[in-house]
Amino acid sequence: MRKFILFVLTIVTFNRVYAQYPAHSINENFDVACASGTQTSFPTGWIRYTQYTPIDSMQWHCTATLGRNLTPGMRCVGYHDGAYHLDTAWLFTPALSLSDFPDSAFLRYDSKYEVGYTAGTHRYGLATYMMFTLDTTWVTPVMSDSNADVTSTLAPVIGPGDSSGWVTHELNLTPYKSFPTIRVAFRYVSTNTDAGAWTLDNINTSPFHLSVSGPQLVANSLNIAVADAGESLQLFYNAPETGNYFVRLWDMNGRLMTSDAIYLNAGEGKYNMPTGPVLPGIYSLELWNAQYHAITKVARY
Repeated sequence: MRKFILFVLTIVTFNRVYAQYPAHSINENFDVACASGTQTSFPTGWIRYTQYTPIDSMQWHCTATLGRNLTPGMRCVGYHDGAYHLDTAWLFTPALSLSDFPDSAFLRYDSKYEVGYTAGTHRYGLATYMMFTLDTTWVTPVMSDSNADVTSTLAPVIGPGDSSGWVTHELNLTPYKSFPTIRVAFRYVSTNTDAGAWTLDNINTSPFHLSVSGPQLVANSLNIAVADAGESLQLFYNAPETGNYFVRLWDMNGRLMTSDAIYLNAGEGKYNMPTGPVLPGIYSLELWNAQYHAITKVARY
């Protein structure tokens, strides 16, 4: 009997320790965790924090029917009882270790914004952060890294398209593979003069570079085409504005082959991108800056 009791205690202790281990991937569509739509229910391992108000509907909470394709999702509302409210609401993913990703790692999520009773002035107040530590005793979250706000690196960046329909955003997590654990955080800031509702759905990680979908950020989109030129690629572009852009080439296993920062003039142009002796196969090439994003497939024979 003593041996049996010791065995049971060992199992319980192991489970408690194991539950503290970070996840090695995220695949959350909220369909199970938020099926009931109860605002106080929450997916396991996810954490919410709101700075000013305890009102459940103004914190990140489950919604049973307002996610993408009318499925469950995660929602945050900046108004209550017919009035806008000043608030800062955070949603944190479970602790995540990227050690199982052999090369690259990406996170994708769907988002949609709905204005409140009137269209406000800062309607795109959703930001995405990388968190390396999490202290739930915060009064105000303090970012220990100046690069913690990664909103501008999303492809495409958050913009007007989110208020006209669902948009899929992608975040490159590869630079954070060396950290023991990370959390991706979503922050919505509303004010007492302008607020709306943000909804998130289908938050998942992948070793592959995912082709983002959804409306372009502006009517004049960034267009690209590619021609194979031996150990380089000829990138033909039509840029909506002059400025700094970034170009990257990925293989279908999510490995980054080459990247560069370039300066483009508005309008049509051509850029020669050295690649070296890249093996035959299918690749993805993307060009972007803080406002525009384009991606195309490249076949090398």
